[in-house]
Amino acid sequence: MKSTFEKMGGTYTLGADGIYYPNLVSTDEEPHYGKYGMMRKTYLKEHCPAMYSLYMLEDRLTEHLNAVDDEAQERMDILVCQMIERQGITEELKAPSGAFGYNQWS
Repeated sequence: MKSTFEKMGGTYTLGADGIYYPNLVSTDEEPHYGKYGMMRKTYLKEHCPAMYSLYMLEDRLTEHLNAVDDEAQERMDILVCQMIERQGITEELKAPSGAFGYNQWS
């Protein structure tokens, strides 16, 4: 009879001591999260320790933090574009000019 682990595609290796050990492979992706991923990690640790532990046990924490950071960054990009449009900011306003320019004293 197969174990649940084997039914899900897992395999075992016979150890030198005669005990079968599961072949565990980390599916953890490379962390690339930034500010928002770190903020989410802190929030989970402080306010949702059970969820944090679950992500850790299921080896999905980095994947989750990367996804949260990517989504938050996309949302920030959208919000910044909307703010630029509403406030009428152009390249001319961002470029140094005349009395407020930096070339005035050089």
